[in-house]
Amino acid sequence: LYEGRGPNALVCAGAVAVSHAALTDLNRTELEAVVAHCLVRLKARSTRIATLASLSHALARSIGTIVGPTEDARAAALTRYPPALIAAIAKAASARGRDGPFYFVADGPAHARADARIKALSDL
Repeated sequence: LYEGRGPNALVCAGAVAVSHAALTDLNRTELEAVVAHCLVRLKARSTRIATLASLSHALARSIGTIVGPTEDARAAALTRYPPALIAAIAKAASARGRDGPFYFVADGPAHARADARIKALSDL
């Protein structure tokens, strides 16, 4: 649990952290979807790639998107309820900065845009 600017979560070093705002602003199914997304990323070991992407903006661009529709589809398959993940992405406070690749929703080259992720989930 961490204090952050709005609802979000992060995956780093084999752990999942959820913002205090996520606990208060998301409903149970939305929170479940966020945690499922983070667990998918842990299993896929994308945290190692996120570590590299966080080292430099130029390196992040060359690595490309590590958080996007693929991870979202896997998370939706776990929960079997894509609308909860759509709502959680829409409510999330987008993280910015060097640590962005670790977050559930963030701006930057390591993340697909939130609206693109929502559109892809809407097609499931």
